[in-house]
Amino acid sequence: MKFKEFLANLNKFAQENPETLELDTVTSKDDEGNAFNLVYFEPTKGFLEDRDFIAEDNLEEWGRDKDDINAVCVN
Repeated sequence: MKFKEFLANLNKFAQENPETLELDTVTSKDDEGNAFNLVYFEPTKGFLEDRDFIAEDNLEEWGRDKDDINAVCVN
């Protein structure tokens, strides 16, 4: 899912369910709901490859540059 679609879904959900705006936010470990974690961090741009994510601030350390950014991490 592209970030713009994710954001549109969140905004629509918030408009339709304003009572949820003060609730905690969680992420699911997998699509079967085997585990859940609270969201603690703000979104971060970075590079995703083979299930590994390198945040924008660490790209140079891993031999990457800003042209390699291809994902947004939401937690």
